[in-house]
Amino acid sequence: MSMMQWVKGLIEGKHETDMSIHTQAEDEEAGGLNFKTAINAHISWKRRLRDYINGNSDEVLDHSTISSDKNCALGQWIYGEGDRHYGEAELFKNLKHSHKQFHECAGNIVLEVDKGNHNEALQLIAADEYARASTQVTSQLAQLYIQFRGK
Repeated sequence: MSMMQWVKGLIEGKHETDMSIHTQAEDEEAGGLNFKTAINAHISWKRRLRDYINGNSDEVLDHSTISSDKNCALGQWIYGEGDRHYGEAELFKNLKHSHKQFHECAGNIVLEVDKGNHNEALQLIAADEYARASTQVTSQLAQLYIQFRGK
C-alpha cells in the first residue's frame, strides 16, 4: 500500500490503527514533516494515555508539557517549518487549532490521573471532545499530505 492510499484510507475511516504499512521514506515527507510518523504518533496517544490511567506505563507524563501544543514534534513543525510552508492554508489553520485542542484534552487527562482521579480520566478519554480532537488531527494531517504532497 502506498502512503497516498494509506492517508486516503485514514480520511475514509479505514485502518486507523494499522500503523505497520511500509512506505518509502521520501514518500512520507512533505514540507519538512514525516507525515506517517506524525500521524502514527497521534494515533498512539490513546493507548499511551490509557496505559497511564491504568498504571500500566513506565512513562512519566507531565501535565504542563502534554498540555502545550508546542512541545511535541508535530507542534514544533506547526509553529516552525509547517507555518512557513502552509501557514496561509485554511486546512493548516484547522490542524493548528485541532492540535491545540488535542493537547488540552490530553493534558486534562494526565492532570486527573496525577490527582488520583482515574475514573474522571477514563471519562475524559472516552469523551467526544478528546475523540473529536484526536480524529481531526490525524484526518487533517492526512488531508494536508494529500493536498500538498499530491501536487
